[in-house]
Amino acid sequence: MSDDTTFEFDGLCPTALAQGVEVAGDPAITSTHDGKRYAFVAADAKEAFDADPAGILAAIGDRSAD
Repeated sequence: MSDDTTFEFDGLCPTALAQGVEVAGDPAITSTHDGKRYAFVAADAKEAFDADPAGILAAIGDRSAD
């Protein structure tokens, strides 16, 4: 399990990763899903993730299979 200073994807924004872009998330803009902590580049990226975390994570998984 993650602690308060550890983020999934080495702190990269999962919403951006789902679009194929590697950009560092802001540790002040975070969300937790299934006990894992994520950092986001902007509030709208966090909102998109919060609306469909499974979809965002599936998109990242699909991209990593390429």
